[in-house]
Amino acid sequence: MLKLNNMLNFLAKLIYLKFKPKIIVVSGTTGKTTTIEIIKRFLSNRKNIFSVEYHKDHKLSIPLTFLLEKDYKLLKNILKGLKILFFTKNYPEYILLEFGFEDPKVVDYWTKNLMIDYLIITSIGEVPAYSEVFAGPENIKRKKKKLIEIVKSTGLIILNNDDISCLELVEKENKNNVVYFGFAEDSDFRCSHYEIICDLYSTPSICGTSIEIITKFGKKKIFLRNLFGKGIIYSCLASTALLYNLGFELEDIGNYLETFSGVKHRCELIKSKKGYYILDDSFHLTQASFWNIFDIFTKIPAKRKIALIGDCITAGKYGMEFHFEIGEKLKDVCDFVITFGLRAKYTKDSLIAYGFDESKTNHFYHTQHNELLNFLEELLKPDDLILITGDKRLNLHRIVDHLS
Repeated sequence: MLKLNNMLNFLAKLIYLKFKPKIIVVSGTTGKTTTIEIIKRFLSNRKNIFSVEYHKDHKLSIPLTFLLEKDYKLLKNILKGLKILFFTKNYPEYILLEFGFEDPKVVDYWTKNLMIDYLIITSIGEVPAYSEVFAGPENIKRKKKKLIEIVKSTGLIILNNDDISCLELVEKENKNNVVYFGFAEDSDFRCSHYEIICDLYSTPSICGTSIEIITKFGKKKIFLRNLFGKGIIYSCLASTALLYNLGFELEDIGNYLETFSGVKHRCELIKSKKGYYILDDSFHLTQASFWNIFDIFTKIPAKRKIALIGDCITAGKYGMEFHFEIGEKLKDVCDFVITFGLRAKYTKDSLIAYGFDESKTNHFYHTQHNELLNFLEELLKPDDLILITGDKRLNLHRIVDHLS
């Protein structure tokens, strides 16, 4: 089976070499999926583009994208690849890839066989996700730098100007094909200020984030309906930088962003049928994504605030320390905290160590989905706000889908 999967990568490489599509790569610790969705939806009826949609196994997502496939069905995928290679004349002009770092062999294979036209690095952070797989943060930064090195001389690099680890990837004075996004004053695509607005009780409710994007080409005020916080802002800025450099006007991009509906299970505010609110960030959990959703959680008013915190598996050996830090932050914000999984137990321990009432906590292990769901159905009342976040492998999105 492994050799057959290698065949998919080989077929994908041959297709890439034959058709030479323009390659857009999005990489980073957080914000990849949202950034990809913004770009994909904007370009879907404006450019001939095929975008990555396979998120279950990163080892397969890149070859499947070149094969123009969304699902892994090995024989079908191989036949599709052969058909493209020998019979297809009209191949997409652009291929949009998510470049994750879960598998070092995949990273090495494609950095040897790919040249990038447009590279976006959304973030890296002090301790990047999966850094344990790559023997530490410095090694994963070197892998990210490898992406920089395979950008064409005529290509474009788009970096987070607020992330020191991103800035270390290039020397500003020596790179003419780099643009920067962020809140910093010298960003090429900058958010000057933002405001989270959440009036749950107005009719209709007004919830979202108000931002102003400033560039040397102009500025645009935008209201991102039902989308919250710095995470979505960074994705909007990174996407705007790319789309502008593809030839689209800031006004057109800004008008589109106001219609963007977000990514399911990523920073969504949902009103349940029973009248409580779910702040759903169950798509995935990293250290950076937690601080983003925590900031949003603190700014949304509610009768009671409840947090359901699942394991942060991507933190690796830093997981215990990170979960303790989560507990320290939640103690002054929450009325009740539920933890889920082996590592998240440290969050409960931290809360109790900091003086939080133990009777206002509960812990479930990853095999106890039904027990967790039954508990939540008893606990939640109208006008409560519950934050739900955890690693995607915990399947907390199923809890959200049931509760909403």
